[in-house]
Amino acid sequence: MASTTTFTLPVSTASAKHIRFSAYKVREVLDLIRGQQAEVALGILENTSRGSAKTVQKILSSAIANATYAQGYEAMELFVLECFADEGMTIKRFRPRARGRASRIRKRTCHLTISLGRLSDEELTKLRERKNADLAAKRQRRVRAAQEKSAESTDIASLNKDDEIENDGDLQIEQTDLITETDLIEQAESENAEVEIDEESDESDESDEEVTSIQQVEGSSEVSDELKGTKDAEISEDESEDGTQEAGEEN
Repeated sequence: MASTTTFTLPVSTASAKHIRFSAYKVREVLDLIRGQQAEVALGILENTSRGSAKTVQKILSSAIANATYAQGYEAMELFVLECFADEGMTIKRFRPRARGRASRIRKRTCHLTISLGRLSDEELTKLRERKNADLAAKRQRRVRAAQEKSAESTDIASLNKDDEIENDGDLQIEQTDLITETDLIEQAESENAEVEIDEESDESDESDEEVTSIQQVEGSSEVSDELKGTKDAEISEDESEDGTQEAGEEN
């Protein structure tokens, strides 16, 4: 609660008449902001669930505007000096009831007035010091949060680097494994190719040997045929000689 002993005269005043709320309901809202700073009072009214709080907030904003624009005060220098609600006229209406009777409906109104005063110099200095301390504390919290965030980001970056190094090592191992596998596959393929070449050379040697053997057999068969022919010729010559001899003997 701000003290009102130093400044008794109001700095600015705003009022509204014939508000369609009863004075009792409006007074319950005014009791929440009486003696409070203007900015704090606006925050209280913003978070109040009463129906008349919006109307009171409009009148308080009008009083603050009168002080700031007309007289050049700042909103942080002002506080709620006076606020009251007087009863206005009562609007009478009737409601039909049973047996032709009518019951009265009273629609209450009120007149609302809010006056603002200026805080003393001592209170303003204390308020400014408190506000500066709050700003410094907020700044420190902001700097601390930024430092923690940067430290977390550096930790995350270092962890990511470690993960990248591990992944690079795993990739290198996989690449070496792939290289060894490819080398083994190439060696196996080269061995298979050498084996196939050896088999082909062996097959070619065997085929050459078969050809030579066939040629030898054919040559031997030709020699034997020639020998047989020579023998047959000798035998025929011998037989012819024997025949000639026998013919000479007979003669």
